[in-house]
Amino acid sequence: MTETWLGTDIDNYVLSELMPPGYDILHVPRLSKRGGGVALMFKRKLCIKKIDYDTGPTHFEVMQCLVNAGSLSFILCVIYRPPPSKANGFKNAVFFDEWTDYLSQMTLIPQEVIITGDLNFHLDNLSDVDANHFVQLIDTYGFKQHISQPTTHIHGHTLDVLITREDSLMLTGSPSVDDPCLSDANGNPSGDHLAITATIHCSKPHRVRKTISCRKIREITIPDLIHDMNQDNQLQSTHGSIDELVGAYYDGLGKLIDKHAPTQTKTIISRPNAPWYTNILRDEKRKRRKTERVWRKSGLEIHLQLHKEQCHVVSRLLLASKKSFYSQKIIECGNDYKQLFKLTKDLMGEKKETVLPSCSSEQILANLFSNFFTNKIDMIRNDIKTHDIANIDMQALSADIKFEGRPLECFEPATEDEIHGIIMKAQPKSCGLDPIPTHLLKQCLEPLLPLITNIINISL
Repeated sequence: MTETWLGTDIDNYVLSELMPPGYDILHVPRLSKRGGGVALMFKRKLCIKKIDYDTGPTHFEVMQCLVNAGSLSFILCVIYRPPPSKANGFKNAVFFDEWTDYLSQMTLIPQEVIITGDLNFHLDNLSDVDANHFVQLIDTYGFKQHISQPTTHIHGHTLDVLITREDSLMLTGSPSVDDPCLSDANGNPSGDHLAITATIHCSKPHRVRKTISCRKIREITIPDLIHDMNQDNQLQSTHGSIDELVGAYYDGLGKLIDKHAPTQTKTIISRPNAPWYTNILRDEKRKRRKTERVWRKSGLEIHLQLHKEQCHVVSRLLLASKKSFYSQKIIECGNDYKQLFKLTKDLMGEKKETVLPSCSSEQILANLFSNFFTNKIDMIRNDIKTHDIANIDMQALSADIKFEGRPLECFEPATEDEIHGIIMKAQPKSCGLDPIPTHLLKQCLEPLLPLITNIINISL
């Protein structure tokens, strides 16, 4: 991508809105003035690293990336040349000097090279001196420019390029130039340039798979589970120490859960998570793909217009889905300002990174943290022991009111009705250490009440 206009205080927010789930971006902003900038958006599964260099050209912007895709490794260069004007003072002569040096450097790179971007030359008009000079330089250094179609909506000129080595076999077929059908919130066309699509001869990165364990808790038959609880000797025992009763509670429920909802393992493909993605949006995107296929097959203008209208429908629905989802999340936060600030930071693209001190190993770092807090506690204790009690100002305690009520010397045992009411009013939240989920506990609480009540009373 070119002319990104990144490099401002709102970059994080813009990038969070721009990138689909599962994607990342590398970019080089224009530092001296507004506008300009180049970027590369890619799937996180791809291994792409930006190549930094100390001094770059002055008359065009460039970002070089090393791409590793399976057995193929190549250099991808994204370039933007601002057209000369009185404001920027650029000269084509200076550009061609820098461009010649750049191409000579590219010829020395052992990997394959792809150069793409917006050069702002009318490459379709070889009678233009500058355009002809640009094409001749590419041929001189053994490169080939693959785009011959118009790449702009308005004037129909070829401004964008896709350049590889002349003998390169990286591209599969010929690149295509298509209308991306981009529009703003009002349906007006957005952007003047068309999209260039090319297929590179390389293997796709393997899908990330992971093995998970789960239980079909929702399929448990509650009457059968309650019956087994009543027949289980461990769950019906009420005598013993606190450790024995807690052990009986965990062991008994563990055996019954393994019986009624055994652990199952399966391998799944890890996919990006978009919580705002609705079924309606999925259906509209299918319609958009259908209209695109019809347009590409027929090439008729009416089918292109239908495809553009469907693209606009999907864009509006996507924006509405996001607004609805995050509005509901904000309402659910209520007075929980911690969650509200966390949600706001996510919306603004502010990712919190945990920065740990540098250390040779994680074990040594953990021990350093442990020793720090252990020594801190020891220092506090030693300070308390050596503190001179005689110097404490006792006048601050003179205003204390003497307690004349009944002191709390012991706890009264809880009844099963009290425990039942507390559990039923509790939020249906669970922890991974719980033997059964809270919502399931509430449905089969009666046979467990005596054991739970006894555990609580012994703990008092």
